Amino acid sequence: MTVWMARASRLGVAALLVALLLGASLVVGPLPVRADEITVSNFKVSSEDPTSITFSARVIAPATLEAASLLFRVRNPKEGDVGGTGRATFAPGAETDVTFTLETRSSVRYIPTGSHFVYQWELVDADGDTFLSEEQEFLFLDGRFSWETRTEGNITVYWYGGNEGLAVGVLGAAADAIADAEALLQAKVPYPIRIMVWASESEGELALRPRGGAFDEQVITGGQRVAPDLLFVLEASVDVVRHEATHIVTAVAGDGPFSRVPAWLDEGTAVYMQNELAGYGTALDLAIQQDRTLLLRSLQSPSNIPT
Repeated sequence: MTVWMARASRLGVAALLVALLLGASLVVGPLPVRADEITVSNFKVSSEDPTSITFSARVIAPATLEAASLLFRVRNPKEGDVGGTGRATFAPGAETDVTFTLETRSSVRYIPTGSHFVYQWELVDADGDTFLSEEQEFLFLDGRFSWETRTEGNITVYWYGGNEGLAVGVLGAAADAIADAEALLQAKVPYPIRIMVWASESEGELALRPRGGAFDEQVITGGQRVAPDLLFVLEASVDVVRHEATHIVTAVAGDGPFSRVPAWLDEGTAVYMQNELAGYGTALDLAIQQDRTLLLRSLQSPSNIPT
């Protein structure tokens, strides 16, 4: 065989190998989806009021659906996400809707309106195969109202009705209070803050943590810090907002994994950051005059617990 023929032969073999490789790649391509694989679509979340959330989705399970559960987490930027799971209900069949209702305000669980959720569906078919849907996110809002939002810097305020002016005032008061408290305590809030504004305490009462009847009769709730990044405002006075916003900063400055800022210091700082002391100053002066001030060590725990 001549040199030219040997070289041509080698070239032919090389070309054949390239053709085979290209052919193989064309044949393999993307792997087809299994015909019996579970698929999930039409994710929905609804909440008629602050007491529950209903999750649903459309499931196609060719081998028929055997079990379905909702896996969820509530975002907590300071203390870590808190999660849970719940068994869903569904009708038998290869194509069905799965549904789970999460109670958010009960004796065993309280998840405040304004919480940021991450969730996914865990599905098992009759063959024993398990499928996890992609994670979904949503913000839990009080479904009785149509909410609007406004964001400035690190703070977002939520309101409903014709209360935009009120909400803008709340936003400004909170921003000022957080800045003042950060300067006082030498601490910086490192995450975004959400503020839910209700038009009145009566309209926001259903969103509050359940309390005893005797407590409710004696106490007017103007606002609450219900999570490290979440405030409720039910009485939109400047001092209510400044007071509650300060609690966010004291938690950042003093709370750790194994300890909390003492209640007297937390509340005392919040009152100190108000523009006016309201009745606190008169009460303090009277207690000093009558020698009825509390001992410092007695302030390490709450003096009463609502029942």
